Amino acid sequence: AQSPNLPTNQSTNQQINHQTMTQTVFDRNPTLAKPTGRTAWAESFEPKLEELRDSLRTRRPQMVAERAGVNWQPESRTLVLRHLDRGYRLGWPELVAYDVETGQPCGAELQGLFLYYLERAEGTPPTGNFVAFRELPDGGFYHSAFQGYTGALLEQRVGNDIDRLRQAALAVGGRPTGVSDGGFTFNGLPRIPLSL
Repeated sequence: AQSPNLPTNQSTNQQINHQTMTQTVFDRNPTLAKPTGRTAWAESFEPKLEELRDSLRTRRPQMVAERAGVNWQPESRTLVLRHLDRGYRLGWPELVAYDVETGQPCGAELQGLFLYYLERAEGTPPTGNFVAFRELPDGGFYHSAFQGYTGALLEQRVGNDIDRLRQAALAVGGRPTGVSDGGFTFNGLPRIPLSL
């Protein structure tokens, strides 16, 4: 209720109401910390993960498993796959990935990787021909990202020490390619081998 002696400024009231409606819980309560960095990214990725789950739920799990080359366990309604020599399971229809060994849910990166893979898989077997990220359509971005994250990290951790690289590669299931002393292939996903 307004006092009859005070003028009403509808424009100011609309502006205040708009500001209040567009504020987040963090704006209204400054004692809460806004998620930043990887946490903020993971939260922003959740709608896409749900979109992928919804798309997969329209299919038969047996068909998804067959196309992706993963195991379907009907008794537990679970898809089981391997990534870099580790086991993961996704219950159906929840489609949330868990590490088989630890029982812990995977982070947003692996959730996204597995869901994109399952959603896009068409059953095409590997050809044995490897391509660089930059050879894929719009792959220049991925090449730069790979070099920035993985290439730089490998260089920092192993440098020119081939024996150290070999030990690390073998520890995560890498197999020597025979192409060079530092060449290894890995089971990235069931139908997507990776090569270093």
